[in-house]
Amino acid sequence: MNSSITGSDSNPLFHVNEVSVVNPLFPPVGYESSDSNPLFHKSGHSDLDNEKDLHIKMMAASVTMDLHTSPICLKSGKKVYLLSQKASTNDENSQSNPLTHKYNYPYLDSDSDSDSDSEQELYLISDRMNFTDRHKFSPETQIMKAGLISSIVQIYLEENIQTYKDFKLKNFSNRKILILIHGFTVKYEDALKTLRSVSDKVGDRYDAVIGYLYPACAKFYQYRQAKENGLYVAEERLPEILHSIQSVAEQVDIVAHSMGTIVAMHALNQSASPKIDNLFLLGGAVEEKSIFECDGQGCTTLKRALSNAKKIYVLYSCNDAVLPWLHIFNSTQTLGRPDKVIQQKPIAKNVCLINTSSVVKDHSAYFQCQEVFKFFKLIIYHDAHSTSMVGTSFSLTFKEVTSSEPIVCSKGINNAITGGFSKKFVAFKFGRKKASSKD
Repeated sequence: MNSSITGSDSNPLFHVNEVSVVNPLFPPVGYESSDSNPLFHKSGHSDLDNEKDLHIKMMAASVTMDLHTSPICLKSGKKVYLLSQKASTNDENSQSNPLTHKYNYPYLDSDSDSDSDSEQELYLISDRMNFTDRHKFSPETQIMKAGLISSIVQIYLEENIQTYKDFKLKNFSNRKILILIHGFTVKYEDALKTLRSVSDKVGDRYDAVIGYLYPACAKFYQYRQAKENGLYVAEERLPEILHSIQSVAEQVDIVAHSMGTIVAMHALNQSASPKIDNLFLLGGAVEEKSIFECDGQGCTTLKRALSNAKKIYVLYSCNDAVLPWLHIFNSTQTLGRPDKVIQQKPIAKNVCLINTSSVVKDHSAYFQCQEVFKFFKLIIYHDAHSTSMVGTSFSLTFKEVTSSEPIVCSKGINNAITGGFSKKFVAFKFGRKKASSKD
């Protein structure tokens, strides 16, 4: 089950990419040789024609984003790749529509509305071998107080780790807890950095912020193994962790990103999982159909997960150039980049769709976007006042949250990946047997 391949990449989503892309939809790009390009490692297919080999590499490079270059929120005027939108969300049309609801969040830049006097605490819970290994599982779950550890140098790391079963849960008693679940290939150092960044941005609206680590592998071609690892912890380890925390805490919210959305949804779908308060799914790699509350083909198989969260917020962006690549491994549509079915199937009543295309630049930009955290605070504010936003679909902008119909993202990138190129690429990279296997 555990992969023996190791890597030292620092990219919190995939590995460091040598490609630089200006426009996510097939712009001219530079590319490196097969020895240096992380998408193309040496292969036993030495009989491939050089010209065909070069053509495949150029096509792969043209749709691969450089995910490691400090993603930021979009600035005004940035083109967003949308296919259709049932209701316009611009100010003029929104004002003329009496059914449109707007929620401003300027006042949320200040933490003055919080009455908490306690200092926020940071923790990391890990199911990784030696706490940090991205490939192997630890014999048992461990925990440490992250505030004591340097994000660069692991000072006294071993001295601060203890088994989770020996941890005193009273530290979470009557407290508001936020749990972060990372995505594919995330390193310990990057998870710790994100934990601290999120903690700073949510302010004291949570008493404790906890990052959860599982073996998410290190390389692009290890996606299947990473997903298997994520499903294992979702079934065997995370439900008990969530249950223990929820049993003493006042509130439990979860923020999951990318592959972490698969882990979160499948964990909440287990009988051992508790009911939590808010579930935020960012750039979800989980299947789009997971929120379709119906019976039969194309409907959710995670009904317990839908009922185990009081409210589920699905944040998606049509600027996401990473999720389409998952079609190499699985042909199903992801929740983080919806297609036309999102406008056709019945969505669970406790699910809110949040279109972030106007403010989130790419797959890795959610945690760098101030508007995303303003939205988190808006939800927390409504929870504290026992109110809720009116509607089930919204657009996140620089100034406000506006009700709107769900949108459909352009399939420009998807078509290139699901077409003949992907089959050639997968056959070249993984061998024909793996290319034809089902997820």
